[in-house]
Amino acid sequence: VALPVIIAGKIFKCKTFCVVADLPIKGIKKSIVQRIEDRMEIGLINKFNGLIPVTKHIQADFAPNTPFIVVEAGFEDVEEEVAMQQSTNQLRRNKNVVYTGTLNSLSGIELLLEAFSKIRVENAQLHIYGSGDKEEIVNSYVANDERIFFHGKISNEKIVEIQKNADLLVSPRLIDDFTTKYTFPSKVLEYITSGKPVLSNKLPGIPNEYDNLINFARTSDTDEWAKMIENIICDETDFYILKARKARMSVKKNKTWEFQSER
Repeated sequence: VALPVIIAGKIFKCKTFCVVADLPIKGIKKSIVQRIEDRMEIGLINKFNGLIPVTKHIQADFAPNTPFIVVEAGFEDVEEEVAMQQSTNQLRRNKNVVYTGTLNSLSGIELLLEAFSKIRVENAQLHIYGSGDKEEIVNSYVANDERIFFHGKISNEKIVEIQKNADLLVSPRLIDDFTTKYTFPSKVLEYITSGKPVLSNKLPGIPNEYDNLINFARTSDTDEWAKMIENIICDETDFYILKARKARMSVKKNKTWEFQSER
């Protein structure tokens, strides 16, 4: 698609702009034609007058002299009441850790499962929603740990409600040298809008402004993740839930599609 747009821009002497939402996926088998197309896509990024990439690394690595504005994600601002979590220093039936999304090698689901198996928090539960080629591994943990539940893939409407009622939302996606550098995990923004604490690895594609909105694990080590999960769901000061509520207010102000479009 890019080449005709660039040619038309030259013919009609108008400026052309490119939204770079993702780059060609590496590591999958492709035909010669597909490989040529991938190379052309990447090579044409620097031919536009301006870019709207999802991460700053796309501009820096493929079009360093091209003006750009990063738009990593956005959401539709709908006024709604968010279930307010009661103080964590009160007795609660369960402490629910929730993962929603694809279950593949990049998702970090194995990291999450192993980390959760190490925590010894009374009434802690891990609820997993999604599908992918790691379902068999998930089921093996479910069979050996009665605190882990696999619900499969359900509707987005139900997922939103589940996220609002979680104690902790997790995004254990693993860092690699390509995908996480040139993409933004939109699930993270969806998590934040729930008003509940979020735990994630610090991926290269996540802007630094999210440092105050998300709880980042220092490493992808399972012991580190287990410790972070325990700290958040056992917090008696309400530090994490208050941080989550402030994060929600911040994205409602600065990450709506209307706001991003105005930028």
